[in-house]
Amino acid sequence: MDLLTPYILEGNNSYPAMIICPGGAYSTRAYHEGEPVALWLNRIGISAFVLNYRVSPHQHPAPLEDAQTAIRLVRANASEWNVDSKRVGIMGFSAGGHLASTVGTHFDLGNPHSNDSILKQSSRPDLMVLGYPVITMNDEFTSTGSREALLGERQTDPDLLNLLSNEKQITADTPPAFLWHTVEDNGVPLENSLLFANGLRKHKIPFALHLFESGMHGIGLAEDHLEAQHWPVLCEEWLKKRQFITTNPQWGSFSTLGDMLSDEKARSILDRYLPELVQSPYLDYTKGFTLKMLSSFPHSPISKEILQSIHADLRLLCEEELKKNGVN
Repeated sequence: MDLLTPYILEGNNSYPAMIICPGGAYSTRAYHEGEPVALWLNRIGISAFVLNYRVSPHQHPAPLEDAQTAIRLVRANASEWNVDSKRVGIMGFSAGGHLASTVGTHFDLGNPHSNDSILKQSSRPDLMVLGYPVITMNDEFTSTGSREALLGERQTDPDLLNLLSNEKQITADTPPAFLWHTVEDNGVPLENSLLFANGLRKHKIPFALHLFESGMHGIGLAEDHLEAQHWPVLCEEWLKKRQFITTNPQWGSFSTLGDMLSDEKARSILDRYLPELVQSPYLDYTKGFTLKMLSSFPHSPISKEILQSIHADLRLLCEEELKKNGVN
């Protein structure tokens, strides 16, 4: 099993990176909390890595070891992957949120004496983004399915339950966190986020917590939910406040036509190369596609040469914006 599925931004600059832990009750990994989230992160200027962590029949500490290795791996390859090793975060949903919060409360700073370049790296994430996360292992508020899959016959071990109730493991060194939950979540009670937020507050760790009245469990990017659909925008603003994002959106292979058209400068590049497409009455039907996808259609106006030229101009645009903002 390949540990990481990469969605790396191209360019000559160092970008922040986010490791994504999809949910699935430690029994599976939900697709909609993986690749779609990675593509959104790309659009706001973050390289993403979907973590293919081990699930049942594997048990603790296998998922944690995978997540810790992923953070070390991204830092060890920071130069090759255009990643800023000081801006490596972790994001998780549901049971993946438990894994992400476990990484954020159970980490080490690496072994400087190791001969392995990966083991030299710290496993501490620079921040956490937790969507409707499982946090506690106690009976009242936990996800019993996640607990059973993660611990098996050890799920009654009081020491282990305490160790993996992450609201109890917060220290002054725990990284900042963004949390969001829906009040009517019946899969993972919102008390999980409240417990973690309260622990962060006690230790004076910066955090943001957003609760939405409606919304079922497991809604991912929540694009079809009138309330919770705002969480990605709120998260983006928080990441900017934490100076995790210090660039403008990055236009690349994963950006949709609609994303590019919404930016005046990117739209001018499209208009230069593809005026017929931009002015087409059928434009609305294609806004959800990337240029690469559109170029694969029969009789597409987007040749390989045009696609390369557009991406080159978009990269140049990003580099100019980075210089303007003083980012190297």
